[in-house]
Amino acid sequence: MSARRSRLRRVRWLPHQRIVVLKEVDLWAEDCVTEGVDVVAERLWRMRMDASRNGRAQYLAEYLALHVDSSRHYQWLLSNYGPSLRDVLLTSSLTPFTEERCKGVLRRVLLALDQLHRVSMYVHADVSLGNVLTSPSSCDDVVLGDLESVSPIGAVPRGCLGSYLFMAPERLVDGALPLAPHDDIWAFGIVCYNLLTWDVTHPWCALGTESDHSENYWAFLDLMSKAKDVPPCQLLLQSPLSRCSKEALTFVAVCLSWDPACRPSAAELLQHSWMLSP
Repeated sequence: MSARRSRLRRVRWLPHQRIVVLKEVDLWAEDCVTEGVDVVAERLWRMRMDASRNGRAQYLAEYLALHVDSSRHYQWLLSNYGPSLRDVLLTSSLTPFTEERCKGVLRRVLLALDQLHRVSMYVHADVSLGNVLTSPSSCDDVVLGDLESVSPIGAVPRGCLGSYLFMAPERLVDGALPLAPHDDIWAFGIVCYNLLTWDVTHPWCALGTESDHSENYWAFLDLMSKAKDVPPCQLLLQSPLSRCSKEALTFVAVCLSWDPACRPSAAELLQHSWMLSP
């Protein structure tokens, strides 16, 4: 089982006189699935080098340093970031983004995923609103965070990955399936829906039952099982996303294809007509 706790806080990094984010990680004695921090650090270094060569480092959270107290207690230093997209959506004083503004944010996330999938050959495995981070000065300037969760394409997970609300339906049924980019594309589709509707609710939870699926795992599984009888486009037409353009709805629907083989790659989504339209 996985048993870990992490805490985030902003601190001043004295050697460089700058504000950074300190992420402190504690692994409990029961944790038997979290990979060693040296393995994770090597992956982060490789990803950063790959992204720097391709000019895409700006789309991935920057890990600056690592301090290891023990194999079960260590701290990461990250560049300073603003609130996550989830926090942005829950801020009542903010005006919802226009569709064009959403497209700009989502394009940055896609560029990060394309970099991970095609170049570094990793799956993020925990794409969610909470792991898309804004900059301190702009909600549009986002990066993909929580990169410690990445795993090689084809790896078999050793434990539960992220929130079930962003988990692909085939992984909800069989958590031991080898990791693949289409896991991230499904989760990205949920992020798209949330941003375009300016709501943190799962799209299928908007279809009208009294159960709180965000708190009840089994109710959520039942909802997903029933939803699979209906094409994604038809389901989304019954949701708040129906207020957006037809092209946006089609874009989200293809990300949320029930058949993982039908989900496009991040590279293909970057060339989608909605993403390219002015």
